[in-house]
This record gives sequence, structure tokens and C-alpha cells, in this order.
Amino acid sequence: MMRSRNVVRGAGVLALAALSLLGAFGCSKKVMDPNSRPVPEGQQNGQLLMMGWHEQGSFWFAIIDPGTPNDPTDDVLGKGGIDYWADPAGVRTSTFDISQSNELEPFRVGSDGNSTPMFDFLLQPSVRLIGTDLESYDFEDFSPLPEPRYYSRGALNNVVTPASPVSNAAGAFPSSDENMLFVPPPKLPARDSVLDVRFTDDSRAVFYVVEIGDASGVLGTGDVFSFERRLFGIPSPLLPGLRALNGLTLLMPGGSGQTGFQVRLTSKRWPLFFHVRVTAFDGSGRMVNRLNNFLHVHTAGGGQNVETYEPLGGAVEVLDPYPDAVNPVPPPLTLSRDDALAILQAHGGGNLRTVSHLAASGGSGAPAASEAFTDAVKQLVASPMFAKQASDERFRAIRQQMGLSPGAAVPASRLIGSTKH
Repeated sequence: MMRSRNVVRGAGVLALAALSLLGAFGCSKKVMDPNSRPVPEGQQNGQLLMMGWHEQGSFWFAIIDPGTPNDPTDDVLGKGGIDYWADPAGVRTSTFDISQSNELEPFRVGSDGNSTPMFDFLLQPSVRLIGTDLESYDFEDFSPLPEPRYYSRGALNNVVTPASPVSNAAGAFPSSDENMLFVPPPKLPARDSVLDVRFTDDSRAVFYVVEIGDASGVLGTGDVFSFERRLFGIPSPLLPGLRALNGLTLLMPGGSGQTGFQVRLTSKRWPLFFHVRVTAFDGSGRMVNRLNNFLHVHTAGGGQNVETYEPLGGAVEVLDPYPDAVNPVPPPLTLSRDDALAILQAHGGGNLRTVSHLAASGGSGAPAASEAFTDAVKQLVASPMFAKQASDERFRAIRQQMGLSPGAAVPASRLIGSTKH
């Protein structure tokens, strides 16, 4: 359903010099240069949606029990670490584009209130969603201002005109929450074949980016599965690198999480394993919250029990309507990010020292989706929720809402509903 384009990411560009931001944008007494341009030239016509967030550490760890499971007093913290995509000081952005543009020009608002191009080249799309005319562009600012603010402008075949689309202004908080909760259980009961996506709403959210992918590649044991989970844990509206190619992306308005959406599926291959990623953004395009459950994996060997806790960057949902009567697939052991953090802190691991940067090793290549998941995606694409017209309506309504009243959410009843049938 997707194909990739050559990726030009911020990790390979020159670091940008840090500047101090004026106390407030648009101060009424500030003398503006006659050639000043707070917003890039072009049309803010609702065709570009820009999002920003500071890089934020994603932690993982293992608790070692020396063969005495009934005695927790001798359990100790084993290996563990904190992951970043490229740089702990960086601010990352994504811009969704439904225009006819095929390149993107990013801008940063400086301390003087003017927007200036960030690079001397145009960005190519990192991912294009076939059938929706939606592309995603990404870059990272390695020397962001204290209160960063960005725009992006579309270009067509290296040409920019006064009619080129311009995004909303996107900022970034120093950090964002990770306490959204997925409402359905990790494994739905027998005879239930409905993909059920529901999550707790964040009152600050004007919109959510929901990504549905194949979870079969992150539910096993071993280094390969562990690395995939750590990549999934990196904050981002889409899975990092080319992993977004294996899934579907949906924009949902603020206030729609508790109702969510439901799609009944059929398959010749059960069970089906879904990874659901949800990221919340406010009216200024800033990431405010995300769903980030942890997977608990138990292994034993050498007289030790090892309990490993790794981020999923979302939640897992397993559909198994006709379970094997003898050996049914067990539900994944998951817990919230806050519960995982409490376990870590209880074992004295509040300050993990191992820091990794995953961009170099996680930006290319992606495990192929299973045939069962691919078949399920075809059914999802055929549902009304994922129709191009419906997707475009949600996109434009969210952009309009951000421009008219950044603090308010789009009425969920107008834009989203159940597709259970």
C-alpha cells in the first residue's frame, strides 16, 4: 500500500547554530525589518500538516532473578539503556502533504520573528501512501531554539511560486507525555474478529495520528525482535525509517479516541497480530502525548530467570476468533509505560547510563509484513474509514480547526465513526 522515496533526513545535514528566542513572538512594539516575513510566501490552504517534537529518551531494561522466583528481594537490574533516534538535543518534525508537491522546503522562525530556509536543498518525501496522495517529509533540527517554531512549503519539480502550499506553524514542547492507554485487551476473546481501535483521549489533542502495522515482528524473543521493539519505541507519528511501509495511517480528530473505530475482518490465516501506534498533537502541531505500552518477555537459562521490558511505541491487539483448543496463542504480556517505569525505579534503575542512537542502523530496511496481515490491510483499505475522500475531509477539517481555533478539537461526530459491519 506504500512505496518509499529517497529519504533525505536531517541526520546528514550540518548542525544549525543555536539562537535565543525573543520573549514572545509578535511583540506589538517590535520593529520589523521591511523585508521581514514571519510566514513563508505561499498559500496556507490546508494541504500541509506539520508536527514537531523534541527527541525523548526511550528506555528498556531487564530484571534478573537468580533462580528464586518466589523471593523478589534478590532480583537485580541487569542490562538496560536509553534510545534516541539521532540526538538528545534535536527537534524532529514530520509534514503530511496532500498537495501536488513532490518536494518540501522547511523553514525555521528565528529570534527576530522571521522565517528563513533551513537548508540549501529541498527535501524528498520519506514515505508516500499509495491511494491517498499523502506524503510524509521528515527533518531534524540539531540546534533548536528554546521555543522552536517551524513552517514547511511545498515545491513541484524544484519550483516554488506564490501559490505553493504552506503548512501550519509547528512548535515542540521540551517533552511529551506517554500515558495514553489502549482500551481493548491485548488479545480479544474467541469468536471476535473485529479490529477494535480505542484509546484514552487527551484533552489537549486537536488530532491524532494512528498507524496500524504488523505486530508479528515484535512479539518474539531474541535480538532481532528486541531491536525492532526498541525502534518502535522511538517517539514519532510514523514508525521510523522504512517500517511505515508495512502499515496504514489514519488521522483522527481530538475527542474521538474513546469511540475509535471498528472493522470486522475475515481471514484464512488466524490469528492476526496488529500493532497500533497513536500520537496526539495540539493546535500548534506539538506532540503532547502518545500510546507506549511495554512488552514483558520472560526467558530462563543458566539458572536465571530474566524479565525483559521493552517499549512497543503503541499497543498490540491479537485477533484469534478460532483458537487452537490444545495450544491457543497466549495473550502478549503488556503493561503501561508508567507501570514499566515503576518497576525500573523499584530496582534502582532511574538513571540508565547506556545511550544508543538508532538512526544509523534503523533507517533502512524493514521486515516484510506477513501474508495474513497483508490480506487484512486490503480489507481495511476497502472500509469507509480509509477511503480517500474521507481521509481528505479529516485532513482538511483538522487543518481548518488548527487555523481558526488552535485550542479546540474538531467535533468527532462529524468526522469519524464505527465501520463495524
